[in-house]
Amino acid sequence: MSLGDPPPTDPGPGESSGTPPVGVFLSRDSAETSDSLRHQQLSAPESDLIEVSPMTEDSATSIAGNDEAMERGSSILSESVDMAADASPRQALTIDDLLGVDEDMETETVCGSVKDAAPSESVDEFPPLPGTSSSSHSGLSSYRARPSTSRASTSQASGSRPPRGSARGQGAPRGNASGRGRGRGQNARRGAPQRRQPAPLPRDTPPNFWHYLVGTHPWADLVNPRRIRMTGLSDREVKNAMPTNIYKHIPNTGYLSMKFAKSLFPIATSSSNERSGQIPIIELQTMEDAVRFRFDSQQIIDQLLSGNYPRVENTREPTAAGEKPSLMVPPLIAGRRPVLYQVIATNRGTSVVLEAKDFLVIGPDRRDLHCIVLDQFATNIQSDKRGFDRALVSIKDLVWVWDVEPTRQAIADPPGTLERSRIPRTTALDNSSSFFFRAATYAFVTPAVWANDVLGNVISITRRDQEPTKFRAAFEGAPEAVVVTQSVCDFALSQLSEDEMLLARSRPNVSCAIRFSEPPASVEARKRLCRLVKNFLPCHPEEGILPLKVSKLGYQDLAWLHDRANQFDNFCLNPIVAKEKMSHLFNVACSTLAAIKSAADDRRTHWVRAVVPSLRAYPIRISLTLTDMPTEAGWTKGRPAEAWIDGAPSASHMQVHFVGVNPRGRELHITLMAQSWSHSSVLRAIESNGRRVGEQIFVDVCVKLGRVPVMAEPAYEIISRMNIFENIRPGTTADRIVNRVYGLVALGCADGDEEQDDVPREDQISLTIRGRQATLTLDQQEAGVAKQRVNEEKPGGSNSVRPPDAEPLDASRPPA
Repeated sequence: MSLGDPPPTDPGPGESSGTPPVGVFLSRDSAETSDSLRHQQLSAPESDLIEVSPMTEDSATSIAGNDEAMERGSSILSESVDMAADASPRQALTIDDLLGVDEDMETETVCGSVKDAAPSESVDEFPPLPGTSSSSHSGLSSYRARPSTSRASTSQASGSRPPRGSARGQGAPRGNASGRGRGRGQNARRGAPQRRQPAPLPRDTPPNFWHYLVGTHPWADLVNPRRIRMTGLSDREVKNAMPTNIYKHIPNTGYLSMKFAKSLFPIATSSSNERSGQIPIIELQTMEDAVRFRFDSQQIIDQLLSGNYPRVENTREPTAAGEKPSLMVPPLIAGRRPVLYQVIATNRGTSVVLEAKDFLVIGPDRRDLHCIVLDQFATNIQSDKRGFDRALVSIKDLVWVWDVEPTRQAIADPPGTLERSRIPRTTALDNSSSFFFRAATYAFVTPAVWANDVLGNVISITRRDQEPTKFRAAFEGAPEAVVVTQSVCDFALSQLSEDEMLLARSRPNVSCAIRFSEPPASVEARKRLCRLVKNFLPCHPEEGILPLKVSKLGYQDLAWLHDRANQFDNFCLNPIVAKEKMSHLFNVACSTLAAIKSAADDRRTHWVRAVVPSLRAYPIRISLTLTDMPTEAGWTKGRPAEAWIDGAPSASHMQVHFVGVNPRGRELHITLMAQSWSHSSVLRAIESNGRRVGEQIFVDVCVKLGRVPVMAEPAYEIISRMNIFENIRPGTTADRIVNRVYGLVALGCADGDEEQDDVPREDQISLTIRGRQATLTLDQQEAGVAKQRVNEEKPGGSNSVRPPDAEPLDASRPPA
């Protein structure tokens, strides 16, 4: 199997019981529902029902534009076609027949110079999956009619209790405004919009599942497109904040974790007229936009391979320094909506590397769209100028991309560049990587916060000919070090020293994880999608974010740090400000301690020739030699590693099993062992792409050292991501402890001037009982026991205390 061939396609819905369902969404434009459909709604069992809207008689969802078409944004859910509800969908469609032509639609005008010609019609490049026949789409599932507005308002206004035998809340909602239960039905007031809870995922996909995008994408039968309308969406309805507790960073295991992969599906699933809050900007991606983007880029590939691509130079005015327009909601241009990319590397001179944020854009056969280049010849749709100010672009910035163009490498060598661009990328910082596409028209996404001040700590400095060229530093919010060069510093690197504190302007840290733009069709479909992406290697798994500008600390900050290292009088003068600064100080300190563990790790990608000792070993092992390695650089036994065998459809996760050091030759002899779950894939890749020479088997492999697992010392990483004093309220026990530790309250007892009760007095008597000394309390003395003479007796080696005139001990009588 060659690199240019697409990976084998999964069986269609009709061939496997684990194939997922997708709902069928019908038009809202109609006012009536056919009698036959109403009969199906009433007779169908409730467990198998799928919610749909009313539809016109003998018509279903539209897949072609007509006079009755409404808005067309990321979904085409309000149009009608002449197709019977029980008929099979058409199989041979062009992309314009499938997604429609936007002539009848109100188009937003943005810089008339942007090309607005509709894509030319051609044969659909994305046929249905092999084995998918028309019989699998022959009918629709059971339906449940959406309740009418009048019925909903009537039930909300009624004050009756739920039906007998049903749990509270399952029947009609209580709307009483007075009497017992006052206030319970405040959210169900008459006329108030109700937030509908999303229906739970079905366990399995129905065999007759179909929606309007099935057949346009290899994974279309595994997702259920949402009904979010983007036309008319305003900036007030979209939020650009992506908190890391919801949109989490990529863990050390990458996409292997099933729990993490399940969190990559969209959270916003309600339709536009039922939105009860702001939609995160990462949730605006849709499968329809991904299909359109894939189709347009495939046409460019076909034109390049056939030699018919018309190359046009961008002669627009370059963007001025300090200019960076941005937006929230992307406009519609020439009937297209953009897809979302993210900046993951800024080490390519005046250009940056972007990574797609939707698995449906990449997978499973379009790895050439995984990473693209944003250079100085891309057109900004807002300013109608080309390029961008490199100093204003930060790692992890989001970018909307409408269309792409081939790079110079692709124009010079289309087949070779296409093959190399589809190789799984182990890192975005590899300058030898090939990119087939570059962004043609784009727009930056407005960040939640343009910049905030964070502290940093210098870990190490790299020098060449006694002159510093770059340094590694850890900043707040990420337990990883980043490489900082002179380009982002406003001081000379010769003035820098190790362990020095710095001040930086940085973007808020966000996740670099790729997500799914549509929810799964069923529980089984979700499992399949998570398994399909588990071997996908993230290009930028690091949490560290490169600052926009790095400066030295001012005189006041240096004086505060000096006082903190001595008497810390500033805490008594202003404890509120001191706690805020201490929170930043603790954060950067823990970030530095966590980053030091992996500061000396090898971050390069190595192309080597490996030897397979035996095909019968379990787990299978490969041996290789790394050159120009004066130290182990993190290659120790037990460390994870990523490996891609030349010709394999995906990369594999392996583990370092043995390391041999050759100091004179500056070589490392390493044996990698497959994980138990990756043994089969590695073995198949070796059998398919290995070469046998005599009795030995050789393979060409690309390897990269993985991240250190978080096992011991997890506290450093936890504190580095949090504001430690944020939740400590004044007057609490934690606040009192902090105040006493840092000198706001004097040490000692609160009643230190009073006489202490635990000081022995002369008239107190100490007793030795069974080897332990005890002092009688004041109560015992007042009881008269301690006023008598005490004698110590030692029968049997034990001490006992009895008054001299006490009665003889009676062994038969239990002690008092």
